[in-house]
Amino acid sequence: MNRIHIVSNRLPVSINVENDNIDLIPSVGGLATGMRSVYKEYNGKWIGWPGLPNDDLNDELKANIDEKLKGEDCISVHLSKEEIDLYYDGFSNRTIWPLFHYFAQYIDYDQSFGRHL
Repeated sequence: MNRIHIVSNRLPVSINVENDNIDLIPSVGGLATGMRSVYKEYNGKWIGWPGLPNDDLNDELKANIDEKLKGEDCISVHLSKEEIDLYYDGFSNRTIWPLFHYFAQYIDYDQSFGRHL
């Protein structure tokens, strides 16, 4: 049986936590919308950041979020606020995005972006 696994910055759902109640809301972005049915049809997993900084979650809440995500065939990669700042806002958006979209003149690379890699 073929499987398709997707690894992206964000999961295809947004997470809303109120009073320890966890709601998953389908994302409306292009990648999530276009690939949602594909990974499920091919019995795959979607791996990515759940959208909440690790610093704001206790171990029990993280475990509950991860368990809820299992029902959507998602696996979370928890990131700290610093990792989000350096990896996503820094390296991904300021270095990789312009490079892969042919805007080399806008590439901004700082060695501190890779501190956690």
